[in-house]
Amino acid sequence: MDELGIQKAIDYLKAKGLPAEWPTYVVDPSEEDVIYLPEGKPYYKSACPSYEGKYICGGFGSVRCRTAGELLPGIVWDNICSKDFRRCPFYKEA
Repeated sequence: MDELGIQKAIDYLKAKGLPAEWPTYVVDPSEEDVIYLPEGKPYYKSACPSYEGKYICGGFGSVRCRTAGELLPGIVWDNICSKDFRRCPFYKEA
């Protein structure tokens, strides 16, 4: 959680007295109103070779990463996939 920026977001929200659970939320792809954007196109792109796309539902998103083997919270795209994927522990592992 630290390397992906999730814990930093949680700590920030808690310090501000705001709800701090949402950075860990993951979209359920089987829900009715979920939208999947392959390769994140057109808005959520990443140059990471493991990035497959992003699920969006309401105000939440999830990252589909080939290397992670599971959906990642959407904040990972904000912190890692869109900025500097080379910092990602899953990228380093691959």
